[in-house]
Amino acid sequence: MAHLIDNILHVLQPFIIATALAAWVVAAFGLFRRVRRTPPELRVRESVQSQWARTPRYVFVAGAIFIGIIMGELLLIKAITIAAMREIAPRLTARIEWVSVDGTQMNDATALVGALRAMHGTIGHHSHPTRKYHVVLNTERGDLRLELGRDSGDPHEYWVFYSGFHATRSNAVGHAFTDALDKY
Repeated sequence: MAHLIDNILHVLQPFIIATALAAWVVAAFGLFRRVRRTPPELRVRESVQSQWARTPRYVFVAGAIFIGIIMGELLLIKAITIAAMREIAPRLTARIEWVSVDGTQMNDATALVGALRAMHGTIGHHSHPTRKYHVVLNTERGDLRLELGRDSGDPHEYWVFYSGFHATRSNAVGHAFTDALDKY
């Protein structure tokens, strides 16, 4: 079911974004129009409550549509991320036969595998992934292909992306902390 939702969301994404932006423009234009039509002396003396009471209903509807789309997107991406972690888990916990980074097999992947098994979400921060590493874990349950992006603020933090879903190619499924990739 998560793959179906992911595929539908991927196809509809441009239309969803266009609808959200259109709703935001309508709401912003309506607020701007209300402020422009209110005499300056009335803007100062009138209470906030009466100012909002004079706001056209379409402004609230457009604002609700915009917020609803953004919240819906965030919830769907979170649900897909959880489904991705459930898909990754059996291979990540299975016996690992070998690990390669950017096509080069690692001699000792214990630290990297341990970090990936311990990966977790983090509270949002103002950094982003920089250098990306393509990691393949060959397990007894099949290959697991991940992309690790080194954090711009902490060189030992890696954003973990999973290509099994469209949404998790650009949204991290978790963050792993290790120095195992320092020599790559």
